[in-house]
Amino acid sequence: KPQGTSPQGPTRIWLALRKAFGRPLILSITFRFMADLLGFAGPLCISGIVHHISKDNRTIQQPMKLLGIYFISSKEFLENAYVLAVLLFIALLLQRTFLQASYYVAIETGINLRGAIQTKIYNKIMRLCTSNMSMGELTVAQICNLVAIDTNQLMWFFFLCPNLWAMPVQIILGVILLYYLLGISALIGATVIAVLAPVQYFVATKLSQTQKNTLEYSSERLKKTNELLRGIKLLKLYAWEHIFRDSVEETRGKELTSLQAFALYTSISIFMNAAIPIAAVLTTFVVHVHISEDADLSPAVAFASLSLFHILVTPLFLLSSVVRSTVKALV
Repeated sequence: KPQGTSPQGPTRIWLALRKAFGRPLILSITFRFMADLLGFAGPLCISGIVHHISKDNRTIQQPMKLLGIYFISSKEFLENAYVLAVLLFIALLLQRTFLQASYYVAIETGINLRGAIQTKIYNKIMRLCTSNMSMGELTVAQICNLVAIDTNQLMWFFFLCPNLWAMPVQIILGVILLYYLLGISALIGATVIAVLAPVQYFVATKLSQTQKNTLEYSSERLKKTNELLRGIKLLKLYAWEHIFRDSVEETRGKELTSLQAFALYTSISIFMNAAIPIAAVLTTFVVHVHISEDADLSPAVAFASLSLFHILVTPLFLLSSVVRSTVKALV
């Protein structure tokens, strides 16, 4: 085609990927949406079951008789604890089925995408002029990075791509249902999670950076150790043992410092993942009791709120991983 009539560069690559793998990706996102929507049936059913079996709501209503047959209304039918238990079981079964189907399609598509891109890169390498490679335009290390690292980044992006579209839906629906149950205090609790989410992202970024530094120091130490062992006769001859020993120990000290920082950030990340839901729930309940005079904090509301907070924390916990994977895929 003439120059300018077709997209070039990254746009052309993304268009080709969309044409080749767009349908399976849309199917995976659809399965994920259905799984997330069914996930909200759990808190609602739990709230209805607890509300029905509580002592204050055990009222017996006379069924309506029509043509000699006793009927109950649809509202009474859906408020029955046994019916809600069956609906909860069916909803959880369908949710897990759709979720696993989404994961399967996304993983299969990502693996196929990696294989396709690796094949295209290999075919391109076979057609390159050797002078281009010898003049430094494309080194062996760059080719290895393209085949081994960059294709993996795109594969992981397709693994996590359904989360990129499903997380906003989870967060919005979770906040709406919490507001329906607890009022304005639910928004305050959700704000606590939203405020601490950037801290989680910062810790995750530091964790990734520290891990990278640890690998670099480890590679440098192994390189110096190998050089020392290969030239051991020369070192003994000139009595240079202490010089190389100090160099290796210096690199090892940097590696140990990086390992300590990695352990520290890992501990902080684990602590925050466990503490953020508890902090949000406590803040919400305390504010709910103190703000509204006729606060309804019955067991049904409490259990449903806890389940919704658990659903709300999960996408925020995955947010940092999804954002990093998207940025790497764009690069």
